[in-house]
Amino acid sequence: DDFGDTSVLQATIDGITQLLSTYDGMGNVQVKLVPFSTNATEYNWTTINQANALLNGLSAGGTTDYDDPLAAIVDGYSTTQDAATKVYFISDGNPYGSSENQNNVAAITNYQQTWKDFIEANNIDVEVIGIGSGVQYQYLNMVGAPTEIIKDDSGNYTAADNVVSVNTAVQLAQALLATVGGKSTGEIGAQQSSSGVIDYGADSEG
Repeated sequence: DDFGDTSVLQATIDGITQLLSTYDGMGNVQVKLVPFSTNATEYNWTTINQANALLNGLSAGGTTDYDDPLAAIVDGYSTTQDAATKVYFISDGNPYGSSENQNNVAAITNYQQTWKDFIEANNIDVEVIGIGSGVQYQYLNMVGAPTEIIKDDSGNYTAADNVVSVNTAVQLAQALLATVGGKSTGEIGAQQSSSGVIDYGADSEG
């Protein structure tokens, strides 16, 4: 995986900053950040400028727990405005280790139905990006296409339509920016109010 002298975390922050800058010209955008590793930290809805300041204070470490950031969004869900919501889930690792006395692979496996019901009920568009060749579609799809088993004719897991894997900082930025142009089924169009939730976990393990 080629990120040169830039850490995966910094490349992700840079990519998200570019993404938010693009959305900034589209109207009144609110952002909720939910960074995660062993546990998730849910920040309040903020402006793009405030979100950028929070991004620059993030650090990497811990295990990888996919269900915690999703649960942080689901529990007590509310938005600051009547607008389309898009979730970006970004991880450089597969779920591994344990949190809250539960294996993290089992935790996200068991949480899929809850997550699916939530995004369908709230008409939420989800984009999933795995950073590095070791991050498996089997787990990324649990967030992007929960409860669906997507395999090729050889039985290998393949990416759902809203799931992508990247190996360089350039590819990461391109993948994020591509979601603005209409790859998603629930795209956020120009000059309309919108809300966005960004989950990001960096630990370089799993």
